[in-house]
Amino acid sequence: MKPSGLSIILLTIAIAVVVASGTTPAVAQDESVCSAMVTVVNEQGAALPAGYNISLMFSPVDLREQGTDGISKSFRFDSLPCGEALAVVGQGGGGAVEQRVLEAVVREPVSLEPGAPLEVHLTIPAMIPVTVVAVDENGAPAAGGNVIAIPGGDNRQNFGSAHYGSLSSTGEAVLQLQPGRYLLQTSFSDGQTVQSMTVDGATFNAKEPLLIGDRPRELLIVVSSAERITGIVTEDDGEPIPGYQLIVRKVVSVRDNQYTMLQEDGRFVVTTSEFPVEVFIHDPGGDWKFEPVSILVPDKEHANGLHFTGRHFEDRTLKGRVLAGDPAVPVARAFISSSPNCYTGDGKRSVARPVQIMADDDGEFELPCFDGCYISLEISKPRSEEYLPLEWYGGPEECEQEQTFILQEGNTVTGVVTDSQGDPVPDLVVGTMMMRNQAVTDGEGRYRIQSLDAGRYELQVMRPRDAAFNPWILMTEDSGKGPAVQFNSNGKTRELDLVVTRGGSICLDLGDGEGRSMGVDYLELFLSGEDNPAKASSRYDSTGMTRTDPFCLGPLAPGDYHLRAGNRFSSFMPTWWPGTDDREQATLVSVIAGDRLELGPMTTHRAGPVQVNIKEGHFLQSSPPFLAFRVAVERNDPEEEVEEQEWVQVDQDELRFLGETKTRTEAGQPTYRSLRYAPYPTGRYDVRLCETEDCEDGKVWCSPKPLVVEKKNGGEIELVLSEDSECRAISDDEVDLPNEKSGPNR
Repeated sequence: MKPSGLSIILLTIAIAVVVASGTTPAVAQDESVCSAMVTVVNEQGAALPAGYNISLMFSPVDLREQGTDGISKSFRFDSLPCGEALAVVGQGGGGAVEQRVLEAVVREPVSLEPGAPLEVHLTIPAMIPVTVVAVDENGAPAAGGNVIAIPGGDNRQNFGSAHYGSLSSTGEAVLQLQPGRYLLQTSFSDGQTVQSMTVDGATFNAKEPLLIGDRPRELLIVVSSAERITGIVTEDDGEPIPGYQLIVRKVVSVRDNQYTMLQEDGRFVVTTSEFPVEVFIHDPGGDWKFEPVSILVPDKEHANGLHFTGRHFEDRTLKGRVLAGDPAVPVARAFISSSPNCYTGDGKRSVARPVQIMADDDGEFELPCFDGCYISLEISKPRSEEYLPLEWYGGPEECEQEQTFILQEGNTVTGVVTDSQGDPVPDLVVGTMMMRNQAVTDGEGRYRIQSLDAGRYELQVMRPRDAAFNPWILMTEDSGKGPAVQFNSNGKTRELDLVVTRGGSICLDLGDGEGRSMGVDYLELFLSGEDNPAKASSRYDSTGMTRTDPFCLGPLAPGDYHLRAGNRFSSFMPTWWPGTDDREQATLVSVIAGDRLELGPMTTHRAGPVQVNIKEGHFLQSSPPFLAFRVAVERNDPEEEVEEQEWVQVDQDELRFLGETKTRTEAGQPTYRSLRYAPYPTGRYDVRLCETEDCEDGKVWCSPKPLVVEKKNGGEIELVLSEDSECRAISDDEVDLPNEKSGPNR
């Protein structure tokens, strides 16, 4: 799967963030072999528990890693490149190098030289006490359960490294956690589940990772009792099928999945705190075909006695041969990846277990193929950039025939990268816009990108391998599009020289005025006198960012900018540098070629978003742009005694779909859709949900009385559209929220 354009932007900015903090490693030019002995302990001198990773990072694509076992303190690394590197201690592992550096517990630059192993001593910070108070829906202590903090925010990858705490009779538990990101969960014998959570006096999404910094925290979680769903999985003759995994997926909150294993008698018991939910078989493997694949449970009255029936697949064999070239010759040891897709009688899909094999020296191979299944193959020549991977899709009939697969020769683009003075730029990463194909310039600035299919490719450059950050901007046409090359067929080579010029970068941190760092969701720059954001402006997901990891953006063309930072779906307003709501009062920021401008913390103020939950509206069955919204904001400033009404268009960029399902005719379930709009400061609001874009013609679905949003806790307005199209409004002043200064309300 090709990465999206947004993911490339995120990766580029993440590199800038890491480098700007002075921690991005550089790749050495010395080809000698080095070694290192890394010793890691906590502040008491004890070994780290299992679940941590010790890494030496030499570039975004070159790192060496070992995991902790709870016993060892020292870790030996051999056969390393010599030169500069970054020693990193983190949790979980996996993911992009830049993101792992951001989430690291400890990181320290090191320099490796030939000879004796480099001695590296790292000490992780002290544990941070995190007090958790659990209450039920009536505010009574939720005792007798456990609270679980999973490092890294991944409940499947890092569950073995989770931290546990037992809830006392008063519903309290204290966890000792390292600074980092955690997914918070609870476990009760009666099936209670987390409903909501309060962090530092503000509502927090319990399904998102929680950042634990370097100070004690108090968390208040509210739990609700769950309903039981029971059923059985058998063969046609009634014999149980044990061992497979089931998933319970909530229809409204699609991210909140629950997993359970079938018992030995094929029975299962799962719980849910809300309906409707969908129960389905997960990863049935290559042996079974289940009908139905999933069962929709609309309410608790239909939650018992679910029945899945399975039967064996009838095995068949697909015989194939892989050739390449002109004239075609066998491809020895070709790599084949198979993904069967099997459909049941109700038309739903069940995916059998993928198979990966190698062809023999004559390019021949055999694969299992199942009755009633279609099979998709990806065939490639290992360690070759000359030929393109081949994708093939076939059904049961094709499985009974011997197939010949011919790999096509790919295209190549090559050229020289020079600066504005005409000097070659070595060690610069050049790639297509999706960066799936890339190359590094040699000492003469030459690059060669291979294995390109027919089509149009725009090129871009990333930072040199030995640079702290990317100082280069690719020179483009006035249209703003990057240099591009077009291939109308395969087996061609194109020449494309590139010219780069030096730019600068900007780094800043965003705070709430009370010593806490706010996550930056997007950063926009406006050249002096211009109204459109500069090309280098971008959004960046800053989950896990702390005060010591400022947000950085670059490279930027030299010039004077107005800078605005914000977090559209968080709890503060977009703010102009150095901390104003008015662009006219903002200070110009000057970017100089080759320099990194570090700005001090910028203070903003909290605000509240507007959230709309919609139910039962028949117009929801149509997709945008028929469904259009405008928000009327009626501000009344008590100091100036001036009443002002402003209409704000809710565009697609500022609309966030929190959950959506299609209408299910078999269960008669309605369509649900939730929307969240950008945060507003404290004030009185009239929020309208309209059938037409301008709220002038057509039906106005929702127009409540003005409401007050509490500034101190980032409260939100919630509008619920009922079946008869009448609207009721809920604001935070109707809910007994805990006092921010006094801690959780127990």
